[in-house]
Amino acid sequence: MVRREDPWINARGELPKDEPSHAIITKESMRKFYKSRVIEEA
Repeated sequence: MVRREDPWINARGELPKDEPSHAIITKESMRKFYKSRVIEEA
């Protein structure tokens, strides 16, 4: 599931999905991605 999310995809760039990588997913990219998915309690 994680591999379908933008932070992972963006960190890998143009690498094929089955190509090994040591790309770093930044905290900022994760923050932006997951912040938009926070559900506020009423």
